[in-house]
Amino acid sequence: MNKVNIALIGAGGMANGVHYPSLAEFEDVNLVGLSDLVESKLQATAERFEIEHTFTDPALQWIVRS
Repeated sequence: MNKVNIALIGAGGMANGVHYPSLAEFEDVNLVGLSDLVESKLQATAERFEIEHTFTDPALQWIVRS
């Protein structure tokens, strides 16, 4: 099965409570990147969903490669 790699923006309440848990349940989705301005939220969310690549620079344009 082919998987889709997804990089996400935001580590707030709705992301952690609704969006990311739903995405994590899909067998064909890899959560590979996360960006947020609040370092503590960023790290907690990345750890919770096992997201390897994290970014805090709001002007950063990036591509995560598997």
